[in-house]
Amino acid sequence: MLTVRALRRPFFSKDVHVLAKLGLRSEATLMDRVISGDNNISTIRLALALMVLWSHSFAFYYGTEAGEPISVLTRGLYNAGNVGVACFLIMSGALVLRSWEKSAPIDFLIKRLLRLYPAYFVAVFFGAFIVAPIYAGLPLSQVITGHFLKWLLKNIAFNGYAPVDGVFVHSPVKVINGSLWSIFFEVICYIAMTAAVVLFRKGLVPILCSVLVLLTACKMYADGMGWNPGFGIIGKLFGWPYLWFSVGSWFVTGMLFYKLRAHIPRSPAILMLIGVTIASAIWLPQQPIVAKVIVDVLYVPCLAYCLFYLCSSPKRAEEELARRYDLSYGLYLYAFPLQQMILSGFDYHVPFFIYVATAAIVTTAMAFMSWNLIERPAIFSVKHK
Repeated sequence: MLTVRALRRPFFSKDVHVLAKLGLRSEATLMDRVISGDNNISTIRLALALMVLWSHSFAFYYGTEAGEPISVLTRGLYNAGNVGVACFLIMSGALVLRSWEKSAPIDFLIKRLLRLYPAYFVAVFFGAFIVAPIYAGLPLSQVITGHFLKWLLKNIAFNGYAPVDGVFVHSPVKVINGSLWSIFFEVICYIAMTAAVVLFRKGLVPILCSVLVLLTACKMYADGMGWNPGFGIIGKLFGWPYLWFSVGSWFVTGMLFYKLRAHIPRSPAILMLIGVTIASAIWLPQQPIVAKVIVDVLYVPCLAYCLFYLCSSPKRAEEELARRYDLSYGLYLYAFPLQQMILSGFDYHVPFFIYVATAAIVTTAMAFMSWNLIERPAIFSVKHK
């Protein structure tokens, strides 16, 4: 029997023996390779960014993501874009907390700012002052002169603001870059994480567990009762509250997996059990709203386990390339407007898979330039000081 006492210390040989009897034997804990560096995190991040591009392609091309394969498999509860963003935030919760613990506060702040701001500002400038004037038929000088200061101030706060939006008039999705919302939410998570770590040094895990339970309960209630709070000025300042029920739980779960890393085994049996449990919750005969509420409880921790399981497989050859050219952030920043531009360039008449392939190639090229010209120089300016 695996005792509560055993769960309060790292897994040693006796624990591995106990796990073997349960059919859960693991040669290492789930997070060992994630922390050690012998992992496939960069490759997985690249795949997640491409998942978001793939999912958005359905929205742009068909006007809905209902036909996207993951959406079909989950009865419309989730799609590849949702899974991709969730995994990004879960991974961020673990890795950013680790970065905080390994860095002096000022170094942590500088690293976070240089990782996010330079590429972000170039991307929002591209959307606001290159894409918008071209597709809105406005002179660039007019847009910059009348709106540059407001654009600058709003985007310092990661607002994703473009002075002229809705320029893709024939697209079912009008905004220039609808992916930027998550970066604002992620930055708020960084700030909240820093405050929590400073205020609750020794009691951080119980606090995180309480926050996760509260967010999950709010999500269940909102989905079950159709509750969609706005919270007035608070919602305007900090983002749509309903989204926080998901985003907050993603980030907090990543933090918890990191803090409890010594107690979580890496087991194929657990992975299989998760798959069967989630599939049963989604597909057993029941009302869709009931399935949604049940899956609200299971989705985030199960997704986190699957994510870190994949990340913690031994490092492969492609991981070296993915680390040398970390294109995931650039892909995420540029995919949305480039996908819109490409579909418009084809005059909305192109086979779907040709459209997706073209968008992936063009966006990867843009991400490559972003990495080499902006992101990498900013990151290495800190490393080499």
